[in-house]
Amino acid sequence: MRRILFLICLLGFCHAEAQTESLVDKLKAVSDKSSVSFSYDSDLLQNVTVKESIVELEDLLNYLVQNSALRIEQVSSSEYLLIPQKSTIEFTFRNEGTTSPSFYVDIIRGENEVLYQNFISEADQTIRFNWTPRPYDTIKVISTAHDPVLLAGNSLITNLTQRVSLKEKVTYLEEIVIQNYLTKGINLDVPNQTTSLKTDDLALIPGETDGDVLAALATLPGVNTPDSRPGNLFIRGSSADQNLMLYNNIPIYHRGHYFGTISPYNPAAVSNVTISKNGYNPSLGGRVGGAIEIRSQDDLSAFDTYGVGLNSLYGSVFGKANIKNEVGISVSARHSLPGGILSPKLRQISEMVYSATALTDPQSGLDYDEIDVKYEDYNFNALWKASDKNLIKLSGLYSNNLTSYRLGTDSTSAEETISYHNEGLSLEWNRTFSEGVRGKLITFFSNYFVRYDNENKERMSGQKTLDEGAENRLQDAGLSYELNLDAGSANNVTLGLSSQWTDVAIDYRDAKAESRPVIVTNSDNTFIHSLFGNYKYLGAGKFYFQAGGRLEYNSLTGRPYFSPRMLLNYDLSKSLILKGSVGRYYQFLNQIKYLQYGSAGFDNEMWRLADDKGIRVLHSDQAMIGGIFTKGAFVLDVEAYKKQVEDVNYSSTFRLGSETQFSTADWDIQGIDIFSKVQVADGFSVWGSYEYSEHSLTFDSLTSVSYDYKNNRPHRFKMGGLYQKGPWKFSYSWKILSGLYGRSVDILAELDQIFVRVERQRPPPPPPGGGPPPGDPPMMGPQQRPATIDDLPVRYPTFNSFDLFVTYQLPKRNARSWDAVFGLSLINLLNNENQIDQVVRGPEQRNLVERYALGFTPNLNITITW
Repeated sequence: MRRILFLICLLGFCHAEAQTESLVDKLKAVSDKSSVSFSYDSDLLQNVTVKESIVELEDLLNYLVQNSALRIEQVSSSEYLLIPQKSTIEFTFRNEGTTSPSFYVDIIRGENEVLYQNFISEADQTIRFNWTPRPYDTIKVISTAHDPVLLAGNSLITNLTQRVSLKEKVTYLEEIVIQNYLTKGINLDVPNQTTSLKTDDLALIPGETDGDVLAALATLPGVNTPDSRPGNLFIRGSSADQNLMLYNNIPIYHRGHYFGTISPYNPAAVSNVTISKNGYNPSLGGRVGGAIEIRSQDDLSAFDTYGVGLNSLYGSVFGKANIKNEVGISVSARHSLPGGILSPKLRQISEMVYSATALTDPQSGLDYDEIDVKYEDYNFNALWKASDKNLIKLSGLYSNNLTSYRLGTDSTSAEETISYHNEGLSLEWNRTFSEGVRGKLITFFSNYFVRYDNENKERMSGQKTLDEGAENRLQDAGLSYELNLDAGSANNVTLGLSSQWTDVAIDYRDAKAESRPVIVTNSDNTFIHSLFGNYKYLGAGKFYFQAGGRLEYNSLTGRPYFSPRMLLNYDLSKSLILKGSVGRYYQFLNQIKYLQYGSAGFDNEMWRLADDKGIRVLHSDQAMIGGIFTKGAFVLDVEAYKKQVEDVNYSSTFRLGSETQFSTADWDIQGIDIFSKVQVADGFSVWGSYEYSEHSLTFDSLTSVSYDYKNNRPHRFKMGGLYQKGPWKFSYSWKILSGLYGRSVDILAELDQIFVRVERQRPPPPPPGGGPPPGDPPMMGPQQRPATIDDLPVRYPTFNSFDLFVTYQLPKRNARSWDAVFGLSLINLLNNENQIDQVVRGPEQRNLVERYALGFTPNLNITITW
């Protein structure tokens, strides 16, 4: 009986202790009773509670001073002001699971303000962070081992000490995401074998301080830029044109401004990037390499940001407006610096772009005054939540850049111009029919255009001695519908169909004085009709399996093509997951290797449609096997892969002409990627990767001869680290890469036309007392002779670059409604001379000229948001 009475009393005591009352109501009651008034932000105190037992003014004031994040300021004898103040919050965690292993936790305020980051060794460990309450605050607890917990910020105002209940993540592999894979904001979706970059959460990673998306991707294992251009991404050996790149479902064909050296995307317009290195889902098609899917913001709550940015390459403005919580509109724009300003970084880029061209004199270097560089890009996105079951997204992009340079002698003048233009529009409608049935409708239009002109004139007469030009136009439009079905918690089926129209045209002219002009035109178009499906099975914490395929019909070739794809993961233990994938892929649109439309700068190959006559359809088979091991703060990821890309199209001539013929080659690629990362301490992490690959090509006309592929660097070491302290962030990267292959096919094809310089040997002195030998004295200067294969290096020198990045954030305060980020990047801090390759130059007598990567390159960046 005593025990029962004790329990009743205990329950009554707990109930009494648990009785709370709205703080706003309590302030009103105390105000009426004590004849005082309180001033406060009603939005800030919404749903804030205090003990119901407090009834007196003095007790309430003492309670708020000792137990809340509010400062009490007495304005007069009967008036009090409640002001939010910085307070210390204490969290401990209660694990609802059976175990309490160490775990990594992020405490985030709002969307991206990090309040705390560290490993928690025990659930009862107390962590502390500073916090100043704001209206409508949200605090999110993100743990690597548990489901996220979302707390209303005002719930902490009178509860500075919190015991947060954590629920272990569902053991289905669908839910396994390794957060902070390389650094904060880069996550690994283990079951789908994709890597995502969330720009709102992204830490300072090696690449650029302005958040350059493509530069960030190049830090990942298996992703490389052979010539150090962010836009020239190679994924597991696949060249840039073999990788699918989408911006809100719009296909992108523009590698980037200034020959791909500057990313074509405004970082402010990008929210999430997903990269697939081991092939990709059957819902996508058209490429034989990887896939990069770039998305703008899909969360309406984030549409309330505005800002401006400026660095030594361009100026930027952006804005995201939330209209009635149902419509979000975002716009962004970037433009190159006015007046042809060449900042230190742009000068270094120009040195790299125009090295080994007629604009670069061996003695005096590059004439910057003869260069014009202009580029701009604009993005528009509208998100409409028509209802709880309907979300519609409209997106548009426009990118344009113009690059020109001028040459001249006393008698002639010359100007070469290349302009790129890429624009697109897409509409996406997501419809939820029921809890397990969802549909997605996508339609898009894309237009890509590049124009090249080269004109030489005699200064006196104004007569043209050369009129050369080329245009490459590419348009496509598509419509697709996808139905997603959940059959219980362990089965998912995706079914869909799509139709895409593509039109590609080429116009080329080459008119020289006193020569018959060469004019080449070509135009092709096709419809690609596709059916696709995919099945996912989620085993009970052990086995994950995907199998699907894509059936495509090409109207230009008149043939169907089937691409089966499969991936699986097996959870061998809590720390070790085995993984593998295999698939086939087809590509009907590609750039012809070696066929270019301009002589300046880097590669600018032409896009062509495959007709399976002159231009072949590419197809690829690829497979991967590997595993990922995680233990506390340590991650080890290993993947071995093999890929064969067949019927890669090559041109027999550098420029189009009546004698141009097309041949095909097969690429054989295999390698291994090893990546590891460890969180050393709070805000300090280090990572490293080693990549080894072999890449050979065999021409179909020379089946017994294989060549090493030029753009393959067999050994690649990448190391980096991040340190964060208050408003300061520091990161570094160190890359040591094998040199590119020096005896590449493009040079060997012209070897019989190449001459190399040699120094004449000084003749021996005449014997004592003897006179000079009869005849003219020998010349001591250099001479040239035909090149042999021994004059070509097997590989160019090792690439070695150390890069450093620093940012400082000036945070928002009560008296300042904006914040600012100042960034400094130092590329190739040690100023190593990194030779990229050699190219063949000269109209008649051909010579080898060296090209180099960026030297020491500083860049300043400032971004202000409010």
